[in-house]
Amino acid sequence: MKIPGMLRIMRPANAVIAGFAAILGYFIASGTLVPGVLLIWATVVLVTAGGNTINDYFDAGIDRINRPDRPIPSGEVRENEAWNLSFILFAGGILMTAFTNILCVAIALFNSLLLFLYAARLKRSCFSGNLAVSYLSASIFLFGGAYLGWEGAVLVLPIALITFFAMASRELLKDAEDVEGDLTAGADTVPVRYGVKAAVLLSLVFAICA
Repeated sequence: MKIPGMLRIMRPANAVIAGFAAILGYFIASGTLVPGVLLIWATVVLVTAGGNTINDYFDAGIDRINRPDRPIPSGEVRENEAWNLSFILFAGGILMTAFTNILCVAIALFNSLLLFLYAARLKRSCFSGNLAVSYLSASIFLFGGAYLGWEGAVLVLPIALITFFAMASRELLKDAEDVEGDLTAGADTVPVRYGVKAAVLLSLVFAICA
């Protein structure tokens, strides 16, 4: 595995930004920042990087059509290397939550499992994959608030809902863009089953909800 390929498959910029979203969630809930937010930041960075890596592992076939420049199709990272790296990242993120609270541990465990299931199965199922990604994006803010406990999670719920609907809209548009590769791979997405126009209209509905 080449280091540039390893970094690209983890999408570090994406993971780091997600980590800052968790810090923002904590700040919205508490109105302040404490050193402990570095733990939730690190957790989100590692789990997100693990999700990005396992997603590329399961998407290797589709990416050879849609994204041949990605690390696995381009030969920078082997499939077994991506598999092993993803589990190291998931484990590291979950271990970080040992220094937080039980709610944060539960969210990190559930999200890691959901990221794996999304990459392995849900992504190719009609609409459930879109909803999974939308929840995962929204849950970053919930995770930040959860560092304060249940009360903190409730306080950031409006932001989480906005994020959920906005991401659902985005995911539907992305599926519409990738319809050719998804048809070849047999993915059962909304535009594959119902057409690109239906996917775009549904995306508009979610955008309005957001």
